[in-house]
Amino acid sequence: MSKNSLDLTNLIARRPFHQKREKSLGGWASFWISNTFWIIFVLIFGIISMSSMHMGLDMANKIMNLRTEIALIQESNEKSIADRDSKIDRLMSAQNASTTDLISLAKSIQEVYGTANNSRQARFLDEALPEALRLQFTENIPASACVAMAIYESQYGQSKLAREHHNYFGLKAFSNWDGKKAQNMVTRDSGVLTTADFRAYSTTSEGFDGYVHFLKNSDRYDHALQSRNGVEFVSGLLRAGYCPDSNYLDSIRSIMDRHKLYKLDSLKPNTIVRSEELVKSESSG
Repeated sequence: MSKNSLDLTNLIARRPFHQKREKSLGGWASFWISNTFWIIFVLIFGIISMSSMHMGLDMANKIMNLRTEIALIQESNEKSIADRDSKIDRLMSAQNASTTDLISLAKSIQEVYGTANNSRQARFLDEALPEALRLQFTENIPASACVAMAIYESQYGQSKLAREHHNYFGLKAFSNWDGKKAQNMVTRDSGVLTTADFRAYSTTSEGFDGYVHFLKNSDRYDHALQSRNGVEFVSGLLRAGYCPDSNYLDSIRSIMDRHKLYKLDSLKPNTIVRSEELVKSESSG
């Protein structure tokens, strides 16, 4: 070997002449890898922002619903207060009635009592008349209709529903009723014998109050509730779908005639003078 020649043996042994080219990740992969932190940050920020927006909308809806509920409660309270004041006025009017009115009231009630044919009828009239007159003075429900319907529905208080549960009007316990129930009571629907659940009350007063609440809690009877005549009142209830019995009105009218209940409809308390009207009259005098 000449002095000017190169010995490449060791170089060849240590390293190959051709090395494989390193693989490239590509532009998009490099972008994602190099910006992973910011990508994750943006995604998390977007998720949080969307969640916050939905939470904000939900909160706004809840606030709107709450305000609506509060407004309805306030409106209901105002109506209840006005109704209560009206009842107080009518009761005060009854207490302030003249001697002539009281004598007329006593005579009319005595005439009704005198129509009882037996002790059973007398006992029921004695029990029902005070409640019916109370409802006439406080709720404007004609006492003649109230007593006649109670007689017809409960057979003078002798039905099992009346005796055991103080339900004198055959009021059923539908799905919206959350009070006490008389369950699986035998009854007739359009002439067909069946069973149903009925409302149950603890006292006679509760039974008569339940009758009024049943009528006033349904808009369908609003027109009938404007009537102060017993027959017209019952007729209005039937037109609104109170009972499918085709003989109901004739039966009620017959009971009213038998016991002279129409005399009760004229027993209305005098309208008292409100305090603001008294102040106005005194200032003008």
